[in-house]
Amino acid sequence: MRRLILCSVMLLFSGCSILSKPEAHQTTRYQLGAAASTGAVLAASATAPAACDRVLRIQNVEAAPPYASDGLLYSDSPQVIDSFAWHRWVTTPATMLTADMLNSVSAANLYRSVLGPTDPGQADLLLAVRINEGPIQVFSTGSGGSKQSAERLSYTATLTNAGTGAVLGTRVFSSSRKAEPNPYGGVKAADAMVRKLNSDLLSWLGSLNQGDSCR
Repeated sequence: MRRLILCSVMLLFSGCSILSKPEAHQTTRYQLGAAASTGAVLAASATAPAACDRVLRIQNVEAAPPYASDGLLYSDSPQVIDSFAWHRWVTTPATMLTADMLNSVSAANLYRSVLGPTDPGQADLLLAVRINEGPIQVFSTGSGGSKQSAERLSYTATLTNAGTGAVLGTRVFSSSRKAEPNPYGGVKAADAMVRKLNSDLLSWLGSLNQGDSCR
């Protein structure tokens, strides 16, 4: 009888252990940005003369914590920033923005040549970008208690003369876009903002070509 009771107790604890074991979660990873130009645009750019007979190097986009990680960030109360538990970027937003800007500026044919951060060659101009905020999804409560959210992204771009170090121009690019109140909604909004800010960046660089940057 005692042996039967002992076996029953062991089975009971064993069952509890199995029931309390947390389920395995699969992390979903997202890509930020995409090739900004189609093949047709690239082909057209290749046959058009560059607007500026200079070589531009795009440096690695910089970001400070908490924006330097691959976490999918959100805020649901003032002064508080957190990250979704099972949703992340494939790599840091700064890394993806660097690649996206390189694609965009190269395709726009604004310069004789565009180099990446580690490409060999001598550059005349340097483009440095630093993330000020985001990408981050900010939640709020709308009328009737409905949950709402908006994605935010802001960065500062600075163009300098590689030889003299003179600053030729600096500008803050910011955007906020309404997003569905879930992680994927924030990702879609962030992706749209990247395309919009890239377009603004190209317009700004083009305007600087009319000044000292191409002399």
